[in-house]
Amino acid sequence: MSDISITTSGDAKADAADFLTKQLAIRGKIRIALSICVLFALPWFILLDFSANPVPDIQGVVLSQASDIAPFSLQSHENKVFSEVDLIGKWHFIAYGYSQCPDICPTTLMSLNALAHAIKETPSLEEKIKASQFIFYTVDPTRDTLAVLASYIQYFNPDFIALRSHHGDAKQGQGKAIEALAFEKSVGIKAIVNPANEERNSYRVSHSVSILLTNPEGKLQAVFFADKNQTAPTHFDSENLYRDFLTVIDYYQTKKP
Repeated sequence: MSDISITTSGDAKADAADFLTKQLAIRGKIRIALSICVLFALPWFILLDFSANPVPDIQGVVLSQASDIAPFSLQSHENKVFSEVDLIGKWHFIAYGYSQCPDICPTTLMSLNALAHAIKETPSLEEKIKASQFIFYTVDPTRDTLAVLASYIQYFNPDFIALRSHHGDAKQGQGKAIEALAFEKSVGIKAIVNPANEERNSYRVSHSVSILLTNPEGKLQAVFFADKNQTAPTHFDSENLYRDFLTVIDYYQTKKP
């Protein structure tokens, strides 16, 4: 079998080289154009954080841009109206669940109680930070009446505030008010309440597990997750919360103009 070879003249080689050069130039321009498109497709605040003020690492998520909370009107355990306006001026920790929760909710509130004492007992913290408020929001307002919530929250800390939907008792109708549902959606609370036997007041309740943190502007600034512990995967450690809280404060203050 004879070998087949292809030869090219000098002009052909020059044309091929010129063609290759043009193709490489075109591909280079395409890459630059795509890079620009991707760059401008990203949110401006993400680009800013990468270059100037990166989001810190915590046991949870720090929002690079604090999220607005939808207008709401809830009822406190003292039978007072609590709205988005009441979040302004202080840092607020928001836990959620229901009073008949057997383990997660009580241990979370116990951790928050320890955190509250740690914050108040730190001399170096500003008074505004020491005045941080703690809230427990019930996802089961039908059973968690004002009397139930008042007794429940006092057990953990008399300075804590318990909140519920206005429409959570038989007199005002079963279920939650629209504004309460808007509040849950706005801050990312996920909960399902299914009556197993209404006559016996038996319910199946499931909800997500996190602690929400709003800044003094009344916006959602961070979400704390439970510790990654196989023996207690839904446990919040007060020392970790304290450390992460200070990290969030520092990040918030450095971003302020």
